[in-house]
Formats: sequence, structure tokens, C-alpha cells
Amino acid sequence: MTKYTAHFITAAQLAAHDFKADSPEKALDLALKLWERDPHALKFESRGLCPLEAIHIAGQEENEEELAVWHSDKVRLRWAADNLLDALKNALTVLASVKPDAS
Repeated sequence: MTKYTAHFITAAQLAAHDFKADSPEKALDLALKLWERDPHALKFESRGLCPLEAIHIAGQEENEEELAVWHSDKVRLRWAADNLLDALKNALTVLASVKPDAS
């Protein structure tokens, strides 16, 4: 088994917890189960518990890239909303430049 570090990320907090697992995906599954079962077991550096926004799984090597990632629906919705707003602004710019048909 390999040792992985899960970084639990909320809007205002961060906590890390190590897991031994056969793969990054298994470590991510263990991290999600820990969050669902007992989020207070994590040592967040703040005064309260905020909704979980992301879990990033990394190996133990220094500067190792993320191996598995989970993001909450709210985070993915925020990202989609930013893209949707940009597309809407572009559409409005195009529409403003179109002259009405004089028929």
C-alpha cells in the first residue's frame, strides 16, 4: 500500500490527513468516507466547520502532482457560472453589433 495525503479544502479552511491505499482513487474514497463519517476528526485551522469544497490527493514525494481530485457540486457550479457569464457577455456584445433588419 502507498501512503497518500488528502488535502481537505473548504471556503475558509484547510486540513490534511494521510491515508494508506492501493491507489489515489482508493485514497480519495477513504477521504470522502472520513468526511462523511467524522469531519471533526480533521484538524482544520479555523473556528468552525464550513462546507467541503474539494479534496486533492497527492503522493508523499516533495512537489508531487495531484493524483486524484474531487470537487463539490457548488464549486463546479461556480466554475460553470463564470464560464456562462463570459459567454453571455460575448453574446450580448455580438447582439449589440447586429443592426436590425429594415424590412
